[in-house]
Amino acid sequence: MGTLEQRTGSSAGATTSDIHNPRLRRDLRRYLMAAAAALAVATGVLVAGPAPALANQTGSTVASPSSAPASLAAQPSPGLALPRAAWLGAALQADQGGVLVSQVVPGSTSEALGLRTGDLLLSINGTAVAQPAEAVAAVRAQSAGTPARLEVRRDGAARTLDATWVGRPFERFAGVRLEPGAVPFQGGLLRDFLALPEGAGADTPVVFFIQGVTCMSVESAGQGGYPVAGLITGLAARGIGVYRIEKPGMGDSRSTPACGTVDFETELAAFRAGYDALVRERGIAPERIYVFGHSMGGIQAPILVSRGIRVAGIATFGTGLAPWRDYLHDVFRWQPVLQGADPAEAETMAVQLAPVVDALMTDPGGPAAIAARSPQNAAILREVFGWDGADSWMGRASAYWRQLGTAERARAWGQVGVPVLVMHGEKDLAVVDDRDERRIAALINADRPGAARFVSLPDTEHGFAITGGAAFNPRIATEVADWIDAVRD
Repeated sequence: MGTLEQRTGSSAGATTSDIHNPRLRRDLRRYLMAAAAALAVATGVLVAGPAPALANQTGSTVASPSSAPASLAAQPSPGLALPRAAWLGAALQADQGGVLVSQVVPGSTSEALGLRTGDLLLSINGTAVAQPAEAVAAVRAQSAGTPARLEVRRDGAARTLDATWVGRPFERFAGVRLEPGAVPFQGGLLRDFLALPEGAGADTPVVFFIQGVTCMSVESAGQGGYPVAGLITGLAARGIGVYRIEKPGMGDSRSTPACGTVDFETELAAFRAGYDALVRERGIAPERIYVFGHSMGGIQAPILVSRGIRVAGIATFGTGLAPWRDYLHDVFRWQPVLQGADPAEAETMAVQLAPVVDALMTDPGGPAAIAARSPQNAAILREVFGWDGADSWMGRASAYWRQLGTAERARAWGQVGVPVLVMHGEKDLAVVDDRDERRIAALINADRPGAARFVSLPDTEHGFAITGGAAFNPRIATEVADWIDAVRD
């Protein structure tokens, strides 16, 4: 394909003045980040600007609820070697001179410390913080039961607050028995969860849920309207369990690489470690396991099965089949239009950004090498692609995206050899339209007629929500449960 300069004859992004217009760059950044956020399992990855954000132990910043969810209650750790991560429990906002506390959650470390609304947070256990994301990272390094010390400015005076870090309560769901665990991975431990319906027996089927691309915890605590809670309770009502495992560096996971630094193959290896633990340590037979891949998880599920994990079937929602580079081109071309932008303007921006997309997916030097070619490239990478100035864009390492770009998805689907359920949300802007999902079903059925089922769900968004309604469309759980029943008959 050649280098960026060989393909274009110039540095990417330097062809017209339009793409350097600050308003257009802000729009592009908003469109792309909206798509990236939609790829997450839960809503709200990082809330900037005037909206407050709740710092929790997941390593993410999430939209803050008015209080801790009523379905959560403290319960003892099951005696595992993996301690609970620390929980700050405060809504934070960027502010001049520090990080502003705009809410304190009852029962959290913030309450134990005596933190107050209006305090300016200056440091956490000796680590200076100037932005909410830095506060989240500092909390991530702590464990429940260890000393907590915060430096704050209150009414113009510096104060030191001391307490003990509180761990976030484990989830509780009606009719569900939650079994937290720990999975060895690359010298560390990943937190995993098996949620079984009350009265589960030796033949209870289990859905291995593989989440979207975003680096955030699979736990629901602290995330108001967490949609996977609806999946767990909906499947439990039908006698089906759900298994989840954290990505490296997320949730309680310890001594593993940071999620944002790992590549695609390492993330696949983490999910494979979870599968092995589910079978060997938890005793769930492969013929009882159904993989459900959401978004990026729908790309990873068939790859894992094609590489040898044994399961009874694969379900997906909001996933794709086209190469990731082609998907990004579609994001820039159609996402703005779907959100009300002028089609001609969106097309112009997409054409101008295409060389940058191509370079990001192929250049082994990563965004730093692309940025070094021109100041315009650097500005576009920062403002449109969320480049961190080092090796990460769209919240993940360059190697992650490049390896994803070379993944042979159609070939993997052709090798799965199990029944498949493909679900599409008709209001899913992240996947743009249903073409890829229909192609997956058609590809399976071409070789194994009747092995794949395609289902289109009206008014359903990428994050499982009903447009203008509930955070979780219960029909998703119903479709999965009905499909599992049919496979088992």
